[in-house]
Amino acid sequence: MIRPGERPSEMVDLQGAWRRDGRSLSDGPMDEVADVLWLQVGRFFCDLRTPRPMTGPSHVLDQPQAFSGSVMIEGGAISFHHDLDSLSRDPLHPDEGTVHCNDDVMFERGPGFEEIWRATSLPGDDTDIAELRPSGVREGAPMARLIRIGWVALAVWGGATPGGAQFTTTSGWLRERHLHEPDVTMAIDAAALSMGQGDPLPDNWVTIDPGEV
Repeated sequence: MIRPGERPSEMVDLQGAWRRDGRSLSDGPMDEVADVLWLQVGRFFCDLRTPRPMTGPSHVLDQPQAFSGSVMIEGGAISFHHDLDSLSRDPLHPDEGTVHCNDDVMFERGPGFEEIWRATSLPGDDTDIAELRPSGVREGAPMARLIRIGWVALAVWGGATPGGAQFTTTSGWLRERHLHEPDVTMAIDAAALSMGQGDPLPDNWVTIDPGEV
């Protein structure tokens, strides 16, 4: 249900770091059982969802998961195109819904759910995007992606054990909560530390243009 004061979101409204602050399933109560962070820079996003202590998944929205890709949005109708994902998803059921905003709060709705997102970044925060790609390969899905917004970064990777991790200034850009272990050859931790400190990225990591907003 769209509340008074909401308006359809556009690409500019998505920009920043968003913490999920509750979700309602099948018109049930609004509560939260996971730590969920969504970072959006330009058209690219990273999303990491890990369970809170003493909780267990009761719905696919609550499963531990990490995914990344790009979004398309028009008049509040949004579609998330995943090119990295820790879960196997049916390509015949795309990740689509609507997003509406009211100041620093965003409401995402889809079949059987509503989610509340709150901004955890500031408009002037520095941003970076980097991708891990085989040497000389620029087309197709990356092997991993890193997005940083101010104080926080998320990495999402593919490979044999796809997953994701969070990094912050508080941890010294060392890995905090995470889902699965990346292949050491991906140099995920080294790339996050380099990005956070403004140092050169490891081999085969390249800076990405976020595109126009």
